[in-house]
Amino acid sequence: MASQWENFLQNLGEWHGSFASLDASGTIVDSTPSILSLEQEDGQPLVHFQLRRFGNGLDSAPTREISQEYRSLGKQVVFFASGSFCKGSLQVAPGTVFGAEFGFVAGDRRHRLVQLYSPEGAVESLVMIREFRAGSNAIERPPLEADHLLGHWTGQAATISAKRPERGSSWLVALPLKARAAHTPPRSLWRLDLRQLDRRCLGRAGLNGRRTRQPVGAWLQARLGAARSRSLP
Repeated sequence: MASQWENFLQNLGEWHGSFASLDASGTIVDSTPSILSLEQEDGQPLVHFQLRRFGNGLDSAPTREISQEYRSLGKQVVFFASGSFCKGSLQVAPGTVFGAEFGFVAGDRRHRLVQLYSPEGAVESLVMIREFRAGSNAIERPPLEADHLLGHWTGQAATISAKRPERGSSWLVALPLKARAAHTPPRSLWRLDLRQLDRRCLGRAGLNGRRTRQPVGAWLQARLGAARSRSLP
């Protein structure tokens, strides 16, 4: 199994795309062109990161610019063999802001989604980032529709330890997706996954100041249910 750093390097290059803000229903509210570059220093474990966003179009100067250097990776981010990754808050607690980013890499295309939740557990911000590696022949595909997801999907699930050195395991999984009634949330899918988390307990501060223990799966189901009830009409 490759190291986390080696998986991270799958994202090297210059990526052209856009940052699109979404509302709770998934509708694009606004979109800003962007150019993101990840460049490795020759012979050194050092990667230069630069993000430029062009609020007035690519022909004008960037309206926002961020630069950073990476020499190591924190435990808040996990990279997979394809370069796909997820990162976010290490802890979830009542009354605090929670956020996560999910990045999917397929050849010279990347799709990322940033989700931010308010202290009350409601969806606060959704940003979708679609990118192409500069100089490639990657093109945008038609908008995704529900029917495109139907069929029998076979893939690989991976578990990566947060401890160092990197250790992990993977196994093949198969997921059949069938047509469902419109606007019916696929609760059986995420409940099946969350039940596996009940083996771990989440410490939470009770009203009396003492810490209590609660299964992670049950707690996340309650949070997701609350967020869904606030987001859906």
